[in-house]
Amino acid sequence: MLTATLIRRGIARLVLLAAIAACPTLAQAQTYHSASGNICQSVYPYSSSGLGSGLSHEGTGLRNASSSFQYVFCPLTRTNALSTSGFSEVYVDVHDGSGTLWCAVETEDYFGNATNTTGFVTTPNAGAGEIAFYNVPTNAWGTVQLFCTMPKNSVLNTINWVEY
Repeated sequence: MLTATLIRRGIARLVLLAAIAACPTLAQAQTYHSASGNICQSVYPYSSSGLGSGLSHEGTGLRNASSSFQYVFCPLTRTNALSTSGFSEVYVDVHDGSGTLWCAVETEDYFGNATNTTGFVTTPNAGAGEIAFYNVPTNAWGTVQLFCTMPKNSVLNTINWVEY
């Protein structure tokens, strides 16, 4: 009889442990990152044809002071390089008088192969605004970058991202 009671208690404990393990966590730890648009660089090297020229690193962020579109990328650092949980949010604060600035978030695997592009989001209207991306996937040891096409006189002010 004592043995049967011990077995039932053992089984009850295993069932309880399995139930706890099967439940999703209530809150996942998140790491908040913030950077100035000055972390962004031109996709093209400086040239006399205008590609890569006209970008001005200012106190308010990265400004396109040229008379044409400029293409920039901004590396988004990761705290946990092994995580595949991704970023819950990426926000880009911009100023764009034309309403034609657009961005996309690209993830790459360890070997540099593009694995996902999240949205091609434009500014909601001319002037100051925010471009938002949600649920950006990541790869273990992979990289994440923001790519933007900046019209003349536009500014990438602040980039904020939240990593799971």
